[in-house]
Amino acid sequence: VLGPTGEAILHRLDHEQHNLRAALAWSASPAGDPALGLRILGLTWRWFQQRAHLREGRATARQLLDAPGSHADARARIAGLTADGGIAYWMDDNDGARASYQERLVLAESTGDPRLIADANYDLGFTSMVAGDATSLLANERLALRLYEQLGDVDSILRARQATVLATF
Repeated sequence: VLGPTGEAILHRLDHEQHNLRAALAWSASPAGDPALGLRILGLTWRWFQQRAHLREGRATARQLLDAPGSHADARARIAGLTADGGIAYWMDDNDGARASYQERLVLAESTGDPRLIADANYDLGFTSMVAGDATSLLANERLALRLYEQLGDVDSILRARQATVLATF
């Protein structure tokens, strides 16, 4: 939801918020599909953040992550942990964000997907920054940077380089 089309996406979700909430509620229900809900939330959690629905977004994330069957699809769980960690971060719950991001990193490493591993390290680095742990911040961000360089992702390379500077403050 960030980027040049971010505001348009947020407005679209504003109009579709009832459908978004209904899809997430169904996904968390006994008859639903928690993996689908985790994927949806992974794509839309910034709407909850940007529209000041942090408590609702976090409760939804926790409900989906705790639902039976939520561990069956690693990539869907990663999406849900990304949402939960991001919302926890914005709620000033650094311990909660760190726990979600650490589980996310373990799952990302199990997939072997360099993008998922880089993104998990990038986000985990910010919890180290908040905790005042420059050593961990640098370790996570340098690994993310190396992986982004291998992927040739210029925007992510810049973000990771900027994050490493935070360790000097």
